[in-house]
Amino acid sequence: MSASRVSGGFTLAMMDCPRCGFSQPKDQFCANCGINMQVYEPAPKPVSQKLFSNPWVIGSLVTVILASMVWYLQSRRSDSPTLIENTITRDEAFEQQHQEELARAEKERLQKAAERRQQRQQQAQRKQAQKKPSKTTLAHTAQNTAKPSEATASHPPPRQLQMRFYEVPQSVLDQIYKKGRLVSESSVSRTLAISNAAELTALLQGGKPVGSLRSWNTEPGEPQTANYTNLSGEHKALNFDMNLEVVINKATGEGLNYQFRGDLFVAEGEDNPAPIELPAETHQVPPKGAIVVVGFLPHETLSEEAPFETLSPPLTVMGTPEFRTSETEFLIVLTPQ
Repeated sequence: MSASRVSGGFTLAMMDCPRCGFSQPKDQFCANCGINMQVYEPAPKPVSQKLFSNPWVIGSLVTVILASMVWYLQSRRSDSPTLIENTITRDEAFEQQHQEELARAEKERLQKAAERRQQRQQQAQRKQAQKKPSKTTLAHTAQNTAKPSEATASHPPPRQLQMRFYEVPQSVLDQIYKKGRLVSESSVSRTLAISNAAELTALLQGGKPVGSLRSWNTEPGEPQTANYTNLSGEHKALNFDMNLEVVINKATGEGLNYQFRGDLFVAEGEDNPAPIELPAETHQVPPKGAIVVVGFLPHETLSEEAPFETLSPPLTVMGTPEFRTSETEFLIVLTPQ
């Protein structure tokens, strides 16, 4: 590139070096880099530089980028409802499966409870059939009734069998053992025969009664039951079901002969353990005597977080700190009256 400059009244012709751009008076060689400016030809610009210096190319690239972004955003927006719908569908399916599992578990629990009740009824029917007196027994009973002994005449036959529940400390239980006679023992209970019910009543003052008195009539016949339960169709944090059953065999002035049995079901939450069985026992009690069943309620079956306040008497014993640490014991007292 050439230019002119006025200096001292003279006009100098100026030129720029095509290589380094140095401005000097017109000459063949550059005073800065020394090239021959008359024959020097600059290297051609790269194609990429030519393209990016072209405003039309830059505008086209910007247009393509903007169009791609618009297309991407529109495709994402069209896919969102499908994703949301699929998510809702999965959540609903999971919730439905969970509800079905809960319903199935509750149905199984109720079915097992019904099966246990049916088993108890069948056992009672079998025992009743076994205890049904034969013609020979009836004739013998009639003969004894027609000719009462002196002992029979001295005491009227008992009219009731009364049942009471107690929680007693171990010290009182030790005294009861001394007064009574062990007549049977199982893995869950011991049965004592007490000849003097008045002495037993005095000892029981050292404990406390639990629940109300239950009385059964002494007429021989079908099983009579006492049921303490909260089982129903609703789910509960603590489920319990205790059944006690008595079958009167004979009531005379000599005393009372009867059969006694029971079963206990206690479960926390959805647990479904096997019931505890109190085996059937036949007791012969004199008019002034009593039978004491020791144990039956387990000391450590439930966790410390179990809602013991939902238990009803006499099962409330299971919630006392003394009973859980085996400092006290549960008694069932049967007395003919």
